[in-house]
Amino acid sequence: SYKSPIPESIPLTTNSLLSDTVKQEQIQLVVDATTASKQQLSGIENYQEGSIIAFPIPGEQPVGILVFHRQFPPAFIEHDKEIGMILTSFAGEMLKNLKAFDALRISEKKYRTLFNKTNDAIFLIDNETGNFQDTNHAATLLTGHTTEQLTKLRLEDVLEKSERTTEVL
Repeated sequence: SYKSPIPESIPLTTNSLLSDTVKQEQIQLVVDATTASKQQLSGIENYQEGSIIAFPIPGEQPVGILVFHRQFPPAFIEHDKEIGMILTSFAGEMLKNLKAFDALRISEKKYRTLFNKTNDAIFLIDNETGNFQDTNHAATLLTGHTTEQLTKLRLEDVLEKSERTTEVL
């Protein structure tokens, strides 16, 4: 299941590379980590040499950070931002899709619960063919047919002859 934003369990040191990436919602580039302050590198202390580039993963607010560390030359340069922007854009879209899929799954579960638990008979019928597409438990009790049997039948197969002249909505 999708969870956002960055978990509280990962505190970001104020004014560090990572917190600035989230706060400013901008790419942070450190060409030479040996010249960066310890405060700036807080949270990524193991990368005190080389080059670092951090990207916010977009969402309604940043939902994560993608960090690359290059320990040996050549250092990251402005041009490297483009590749990271593509990757983080893709990651942001994937997270958005996961969130939408999760919301759809929850909605489908609620719909199924209402559909199956109501005491009223519900028939979903294809308007063009008259075939049953789905029914709930109350509909199977009313007709004496299982949902599987009903999906092989048409509406007119189940209605009494006298009921066929009545308009069905």
